[in-house]
Amino acid sequence: MSLSNNLPKILRNFDLYGLAENKWELFSLGCNYDAFLARRK
Repeated sequence: MSLSNNLPKILRNFDLYGLAENKWELFSLGCNYDAFLARRK
């Protein structure tokens, strides 16, 4: 799944987080995440 193709559009309306090592962190390109969380701004 590639969020990077639509990342600018997504970030306009959502705060995006990724789950890595059982901790939620701000989404960063190039990181592998176990899950994603999008929260409407």
